[in-house]
Amino acid sequence: MNSYQDELDRNNMLKIKEILSELPIYVGDYFISRKTDTTTRTRLSYAYDLRRFFEWLKAAIPNLLDKSLKEIPIEVMQSVTARDIEEYTDYLQYDKENMNHRSGIARKLSALSSFFDYLYRNDLIVGNPCDKVKKPKPDKDNRIIRLSPDEVARFLNAIEFGCSAFTPRQQKYLETTKIRDLAIATLLLGTGIRVSECVGLNIRDLDFDRCLISVYRKGGKYQYIAMGDEVIEALQRYLLQRKEIIPANDESADALFLSIQKTRICVQSIEDMIKKYAKAIGVSKIITPHKLRKTYGTELYQNTGDIYLVARALGHTSVNTTKNHYVTTDEESLINSRNVVKLRDK
Repeated sequence: MNSYQDELDRNNMLKIKEILSELPIYVGDYFISRKTDTTTRTRLSYAYDLRRFFEWLKAAIPNLLDKSLKEIPIEVMQSVTARDIEEYTDYLQYDKENMNHRSGIARKLSALSSFFDYLYRNDLIVGNPCDKVKKPKPDKDNRIIRLSPDEVARFLNAIEFGCSAFTPRQQKYLETTKIRDLAIATLLLGTGIRVSECVGLNIRDLDFDRCLISVYRKGGKYQYIAMGDEVIEALQRYLLQRKEIIPANDESADALFLSIQKTRICVQSIEDMIKKYAKAIGVSKIITPHKLRKTYGTELYQNTGDIYLVARALGHTSVNTTKNHYVTTDEESLINSRNVVKLRDK
């Protein structure tokens, strides 16, 4: 039986193959070279980005108008300059149909730089034009948007016991899903795993004896993370219900969380569920599964002060990523420290 990740990889590879069928053969050679050091998700992202660049290139160069993307010769790559790359990034910034933030442009430029670096290392061009282009600085938002301890309690209570904001009809429907929803919300808030990692969990990934859960991380590797007692209790309660459900297909047989249709739950369903309960308790902030991850990471850091522990728990490959996101002075800390600095003795 294929795992959820195997199925994702297969679908990603099919999409990559479809995109590469539109592009020159030397682009396909580049993707072959990246198979061993990237995930299928990363390569699919690169495929979309490179196709976007080739579409722009075809429109920008008059001699290419009568050619398909696949027919663009390597000689065109040899003639691309840093100025061309800058014009492309300008186009991305002001493209009205597909608005790109600086972080999105930086990602597209990174994919392009990797591609040109491959061409340069294989003596297909004389240099990487991206090396001479100033990298856009990503947008930074130093606010830590998360749930407060009181909001966490009200959020979980709304799932378990209902909420006055729900109509009788909504409440009746939620009675059928509340045990599952509570398990998902408790897991996200109690471990900080990503919503995609939550969706990919199988029953066999749970080890209650050792209080561990095996998670397939973003970088393409499995990692054990610890489950607290509250998480274990919520999952064990849900598993009693889960054992009575017959999955709709073989692909969902071992899936931990099932949808109403009895197939593996999807990311969108969890996002909608989180948004629904957050709105019901009157949280004005936009709450997503990633904000629950932020809530966990912030609480873990504030209670331990160990940034390396937080980095490992969240699956960050670099502790600098953790520092950028969690070692941030929030508004509450600023307010509490407003009288720390004394200007005059009284």
